[in-house]
Amino acid sequence: TTTAITVISAHSSTAILGFDESILAGQLAPSSMRMYAQDLAAYLQFAGYSAEVALRPSTLARWRAELVNNTTQSANTINRRLSGVKSTFKWAAEQGRIPAQLAEEFTQVRGVKAKALKDRQPEDNRTWMEPAEIRKIASAPDCTRLSGKMHRALLFTLASSACRISEVCGLTQSQIAPGVDDKGCSGWCLMVMGKNETKPAPRPLSHEAYGYIQEWLAARAAAGVTAEYVFTAFAGRGDSRLSVEPLSTAGAWQMVQRYAAQVGLVNIKPHDFRRSAGTAVHEK
Repeated sequence: TTTAITVISAHSSTAILGFDESILAGQLAPSSMRMYAQDLAAYLQFAGYSAEVALRPSTLARWRAELVNNTTQSANTINRRLSGVKSTFKWAAEQGRIPAQLAEEFTQVRGVKAKALKDRQPEDNRTWMEPAEIRKIASAPDCTRLSGKMHRALLFTLASSACRISEVCGLTQSQIAPGVDDKGCSGWCLMVMGKNETKPAPRPLSHEAYGYIQEWLAARAAAGVTAEYVFTAFAGRGDSRLSVEPLSTAGAWQMVQRYAAQVGLVNIKPHDFRRSAGTAVHEK
């Protein structure tokens, strides 16, 4: 265990570059900062965890080619990942961590053209789900298992709140608050700061979703784990090695797709819950 922690620490952005995505604090929402952290970590892995290699604009250009040639990611995803690295280096230059000229050279690394990768934009890129389909997916987890309780709570939260998957994965217990809707009915909401917002705003949370969250938190506490994050990951398979760390967006993606396939639905993505507005689980 000690060796594993040492390896992870040695590969951290701070250990390699002397800074990480935290230099963007105050500029981005926490959910966006987590995505930038993932992008920077992936870039450093491509650079062989070498600061000298990572701080060459040509390395970013080679990473772009790697993402184009050896992944099926869309142009939008690739450009977002490149932008995450370039923005981090830009702010690092502002704080004197790297030369301003070097950061400017990174901005000159071009993104990819959507037309060139148009075959990666599937016709079913946007999927509208009926309320019954949303409920089928959200009800699919086996809730006799600890992981199933967490999965059900997360899926119902996605369905009723219309939050982004990154916002749900980073959700903390302190963000859950009592609320009143426009008709004066009391209930629950999530205080979330979305993109381009300067302060948290309420997102609806159904009574059903709230109940499942509380059931999951109670079960997690009974298993000996407490954490501020609502949706925490399992470090092992099944219900083994329950972690205090938040579930990753990649893990949530896989979970959504697995349960969608289980009930016979294909090409379902976490954002489809957001588009479909979660009418299936809102109580009147």
